[in-house]
Amino acid sequence: AAFPAGTLSGGERQCVAISRAVANANSGEEHGRLVRTLQLYETLRGGVAEGRAGEPLLSELSRQLSCRLLVLDAATALPVLPPAEELPAGLRERMVDELRDRNGVFPGVLRLRNGDTMAFAVRVPAARPTALIALHDGEVPPDLALLQHAANIAALEVERVHADREHDR
Repeated sequence: AAFPAGTLSGGERQCVAISRAVANANSGEEHGRLVRTLQLYETLRGGVAEGRAGEPLLSELSRQLSCRLLVLDAATALPVLPPAEELPAGLRERMVDELRDRNGVFPGVLRLRNGDTMAFAVRVPAARPTALIALHDGEVPPDLALLQHAANIAALEVERVHADREHDR
């Protein structure tokens, strides 16, 4: 409910105007993030419906998030999903050491740096310890909330790949 304009002083009116401007800007940012989140899940849906799982799915998620995504075993930092691209050696060792020092407990986001390359590791909620790595060398880091959604999508893909392997045995 709005206050009648006559009950607020000039300074109070400015404060209300600034608060509204901030709220509108935040709602615009949140709307943009919601749209991008829906696009990520639409990519998953389309990938499943059209058989574009694995590398094409991860490639499309990478494109949408403007970073290179890898899905790795959290204990060894070896690839779990195609492409079978490995982390650069310095980052691989840092991730393995960092998670070992934490007894395998993942923080919300694990930030790793090797020279000019920045990587963000996010836990993939799969049965096996798995990490989604976002390799980033630009000015603006990837949206961490969107990386969490990409990790959820990666978890579904990891479990599908493991189920296919078990079925083939």
